[in-house]
Amino acid sequence: MKSFKSFIKKRPGAGFEGTNELRKDHISKTPGQVDPIRNEKPTPHLEESQKFTSAATSINKSKLPKGYTAVGTHFGWEKGTTHLDIGGGRFDNAIEHLAGHGVTAHVYDPYNRSEEHNAEVLKHAGNGKSDTVSLFNVLNVIEEPENHLSALRLAHSSLKPNGKLYIGVYEGDRSGKGRQTGKDAYQRNEKLDTYLPTIRQVFPNAKLHKGIIHATKESA
Repeated sequence: MKSFKSFIKKRPGAGFEGTNELRKDHISKTPGQVDPIRNEKPTPHLEESQKFTSAATSINKSKLPKGYTAVGTHFGWEKGTTHLDIGGGRFDNAIEHLAGHGVTAHVYDPYNRSEEHNAEVLKHAGNGKSDTVSLFNVLNVIEEPENHLSALRLAHSSLKPNGKLYIGVYEGDRSGKGRQTGKDAYQRNEKLDTYLPTIRQVFPNAKLHKGIIHATKESA
């Protein structure tokens, strides 16, 4: 539904090469963002090797991702906190919804928002400024597992210590067989628990509860 790309110009060979470590010459150059996992600047925002953007599948403005309702029901939104929606699409319905809970929300989406918008969002909600981060209906439309890691690392670096991550996906036909669903769209068709091993590479304490994968950024 929503997807990722780096802010730097695409070029052949970019991305991962047989390892989960990022190549420094392919890291996004947005200033000020520190990645606690690598303890380096700049943060690897999102990989540039994603085949399908799935941008056109951004959820419509009248339909909120189910994850927001699930988190509100089973975990709760805390008034006065800051939330970052990674891959939140082109509409602001999530921002409006969370405003009703007293939460200040920001949407980061490289394919549905401008570079200027995304850079401004990271000033307010990146680099350890977010109390909560969500990836709703995002991982399921990304074909490359290494790009899952890029999104998860951005989530980790954006969270405050003890901040919370929430992940939900559209499971499709649950066959586990990914396929192209449109000119520039992809669906993994995987059950939610299938994503746990990858998520635990960045958030070791990730758990599945009430249809949501949740994790906490552990203090250093």
